Amino acid sequence: PTSLRSIGAPRQAAGDAPVLTGRQPPVNPQMQALLRNEDYLVVNKPFDVRMDGDFPHTVYALARKLLREEKQKQHEARVGEKEEEEHQQQQAEEQELPPIKHVHQLDYATSGVLLLALNRKAAAKAAHQFEIRATRKCYLALVYGALEIGRELRVDLPIANSKTDPFRMTTGTTSNPGRAADTKVVPLETGEYNRRAVTKVALFPRTGRRHQLRVHMHVLGYPIVGDATYGTDSDFAFGDARIPPRMMLHAFRLGIHLPQPTGTRLFTTDDPFDSVLQNVAPRTTDLEQVLREHGLAVDETAAATTTTAAAAAAATGRA
Repeated sequence: PTSLRSIGAPRQAAGDAPVLTGRQPPVNPQMQALLRNEDYLVVNKPFDVRMDGDFPHTVYALARKLLREEKQKQHEARVGEKEEEEHQQQQAEEQELPPIKHVHQLDYATSGVLLLALNRKAAAKAAHQFEIRATRKCYLALVYGALEIGRELRVDLPIANSKTDPFRMTTGTTSNPGRAADTKVVPLETGEYNRRAVTKVALFPRTGRRHQLRVHMHVLGYPIVGDATYGTDSDFAFGDARIPPRMMLHAFRLGIHLPQPTGTRLFTTDDPFDSVLQNVAPRTTDLEQVLREHGLAVDETAAATTTTAAAAAAATGRA
């Protein structure tokens, strides 16, 4: 079969011509709100959706849709309670939606918790938490290969821009040092996916470099399942049934201190890979215990917000 790498890479910017990739993009992606107040909109980002740009579906467009739907519900609740003149004035005011500002980003193929700000001051406050590394983050991933359960790994190789491919990142060298990056890898369970040995891992990044988790797992020799850039799935011909429906990387939990009235929050989703593994080995690591050790247990925060099981089902790519 023809290698997809000979066909081309995913679009890198708005306006680029579409190219074939190992899987079709979602036709009707859905994005659930975890929190909405005057300062922030926190969402469960769907996989294979870009942050912004001239594309059929973006986080920005889906977030605007969520805000617009909320405005419509507020409007409908007020109908019948106002005089016609007041109603028309209110309707005009509700056409204006707050600006959406990116505080941090998730890759196109990554799903999970994403925090958006609705005003400049709120964006600066939240961005500062990421800059000083005061946030706590856990990602879940399926990787090819069988990692040893009970043996945690740490990868502290710097991340640098590739000299040969502007879309890819690589590990730093003397001539191309890049920036410091640090990832903790905790194997949770081993099993099979599409008849290949895989391991489910919890990833705890201390830094937030572009493609950091994907590059670090690739360098370890355990590429993320469905990663068409650093993995092997894109070697299959277009439409091959062995191609995973998505990249198996999900931003599972985010703990952050935000200004009042939002306050300290733990944003969490259900595990989208909960039932993906087959022939799971008996020895496993308790995810909740690992999260507790990293200050990400639900009962250790001032407030917690989670998605529904139905939302998590959609996140697997099989709903």
